[in-house]
Amino acid sequence: VWLGLAFIVLASLPAIAFLLNWGERGLVLSASSRAREATALASAREREREQVNAYTSALSRVDDVESIARRLIDSVTSLLGVELAALVLHSDGEAHGIHATLEGKELPWWRELRLDLSQPSAIASATFEAAPFAVYDVQSSPNVNRDLAERFGAKSGVWVPLIASEQVIGVLAVVTTNEPRAFRPDEIALLHELASETALAIARSRSGEALERALERERLVAR
Repeated sequence: VWLGLAFIVLASLPAIAFLLNWGERGLVLSASSRAREATALASAREREREQVNAYTSALSRVDDVESIARRLIDSVTSLLGVELAALVLHSDGEAHGIHATLEGKELPWWRELRLDLSQPSAIASATFEAAPFAVYDVQSSPNVNRDLAERFGAKSGVWVPLIASEQVIGVLAVVTTNEPRAFRPDEIALLHELASETALAIARSRSGEALERALERERLVAR
């Protein structure tokens, strides 16, 4: 009996060794795959950082709100690959459309948009919460403007406030129209950073315009 058992054990050794080696090989492959994923993620983050830095640098060379809005929308669509990106600025309790693109094409009618902030909308929610407002299923959400959602065929979106001097001066809207998308926390943080830089640039632009108007008034009085 013992002799037969010994033969069985000896015969099993190659198979056992093969399984052990295969297990080790699987661990090596798994570790290698994770390393490649980590490298790819790090590369993507580096490219994002380069684009954000380029955007911030470009803002220092722009002094009007329309140009700032165009650069913001271009950067957002490039970084996140979304179909729709739009900017509104607030005045007298309304959101005024500034610039928007859908699948790379400008939407001229957006500049005529006037949205009452006292009415339910994602823009109003981001404004009064002074924080990013994300919606996965736009069609079933009670907190979006139904007319705009249906006009765009919106699926998912994130609305990010622009805050300057502790005041919400506008909202950046980032929306998918092809399929639903759960925006990751790091993507929302990236949008928040872009919105913050944009708010500062717009505040500087408005201050410069106000100064120009004041100087012009002084010149007229001096004549």
